[in-house]
Amino acid sequence: MTLPRKRLLHVEDDADFLAYVKLILEDIADIDQAETLESAHELLDKNTYDLLLLDVDLPDGSGMTILDEFRFIH
Repeated sequence: MTLPRKRLLHVEDDADFLAYVKLILEDIADIDQAETLESAHELLDKNTYDLLLLDVDLPDGSGMTILDEFRFIH
């Protein structure tokens, strides 16, 4: 039995870490990546996610500010 793929939003400004996480998880999850809060907000406006992987120290502010906006798939 194959489990359904999960959808992950990874918000991180370190390009190497983004690539590393994608390499590790790409076989089990569909991953959207954002390097700024602005791009994370744009993705959250269009999509819902099963999981959020969040860097709280981003160049354009605290990642914590998007938690209220985050919509989980139920």
